[in-house]
Amino acid sequence: MIEKTSRLEQAAIVGLSYDILVQIIDSLVVNDAVHFLSTCSSLHTIMKDEWFWKHLCSHHGVPDATAFGVHSFRALFTTLLYPYSPLLGLWAGDHPFTGNILEFRVVPRFGKQPGGIVGEMWRFRVLELESGDEPEAPETPEFVPLVWIGFSQQDLVRGRTDAATALSAQLFCCVDATRKHAMELKVLPETALGTILHTRHGQFMHPDFPDPELSAWLDTCRALPRVTDTSLKSAHYPPLSPLRSRPRVFELFPVPTDCWKPRAIALTCERGCIKASQPFLGFKNDAPFPPRYYPLRHCVPRGISPSSDSWSPASLCGLWLGSYSSHGTECVFVGWDETRRSLRAVKITGDENVPRGVVSWEARAPPADFASLDANEQQSCSRVLGGDVHRCLLFRGAGTMSSRGFLPSGRYFPSMVLAISSIDEMNVVWLDTGAEWGSSFVRCKGCRRDP
Repeated sequence: MIEKTSRLEQAAIVGLSYDILVQIIDSLVVNDAVHFLSTCSSLHTIMKDEWFWKHLCSHHGVPDATAFGVHSFRALFTTLLYPYSPLLGLWAGDHPFTGNILEFRVVPRFGKQPGGIVGEMWRFRVLELESGDEPEAPETPEFVPLVWIGFSQQDLVRGRTDAATALSAQLFCCVDATRKHAMELKVLPETALGTILHTRHGQFMHPDFPDPELSAWLDTCRALPRVTDTSLKSAHYPPLSPLRSRPRVFELFPVPTDCWKPRAIALTCERGCIKASQPFLGFKNDAPFPPRYYPLRHCVPRGISPSSDSWSPASLCGLWLGSYSSHGTECVFVGWDETRRSLRAVKITGDENVPRGVVSWEARAPPADFASLDANEQQSCSRVLGGDVHRCLLFRGAGTMSSRGFLPSGRYFPSMVLAISSIDEMNVVWLDTGAEWGSSFVRCKGCRRDP
């Protein structure tokens, strides 16, 4: 009876019209769609249809396979998009202090190369402090190409453009456009390694990244690239260098911790271009392995005006660019903690004073009326925000500041007022710092787009 019913159900599916089957396939993720079409020979014939592969490629905004140097959508999808499409989006690096952001996107052409997937680093401008260069508003980053993933000209010239099994997407370092060479992408296993800061005053643990309690930015729904997974192998790390008793400069060393970090990716090249292009750090970093990158959540909630009755603090969740005085522009992830009833901005990129992975500021609900602020708070907010202060939603809170190195003895937590001025703009007025100043923030609305 069960076998008879199964055959009837299978016959019912096979008997569906082509248009309905298309709608079913369209509602499935790639793996489920392939498994669905592999259930019987009748459905399997659809996998031989070029339309099916073109349909899968269209999910990544690819309407034309020839722009990538191939004539087969099946070859394009199986050798490039399927293994490497999980890279698309933002990735947060665990570089000590500075952090880093990588962004991967599909491009129809990359310089003289055919289309592929390009990975770019967000590079924020280094300020020229000697000339009083401290912009009040956050600045957009420069997008520096690091890696290109696609089909080499040699493979395409050899006439293998229609054979999916003959093609293989390759990774090339594009830091130096004049010297094209191979790059390696690794999927790294979980690790409990962290970083210790060795100074003349002692040794201090560097903040974990990600910290399980401050990981709202971590996109746990994203898959990792479908490449050789080193997480199935045991991780062997070189022995740690001996610590000098009184180093002349701060030094960073990897050490075991109690905090486990999830699987991640890493990029390396034979000439060390990636390491050379990392954000500048004035401390000596003795880590013998490359930085780990984790999938960075990038959500842009529907814009709601702060004056609307439907506005809530959760409307602010997502990535923001903020101005941090002499450190220039940095990126934070703002999350709403329902238990604490507070907004917390965790640094994705940081500096030598307050590093990545640390709470930059925390603002508590409910909002405060301007009249409820004390005289000093009112005066500071008025001077920093001007006449706009009466049109802002205000939240009291505290921030994090530190002397260089983020040493425990140099940390302090001044009071602050968070002022929400519009859907995509807010300001932090720092109090108790000896000077009245503010940090302005703008919402990071979208990923990199070509002009």
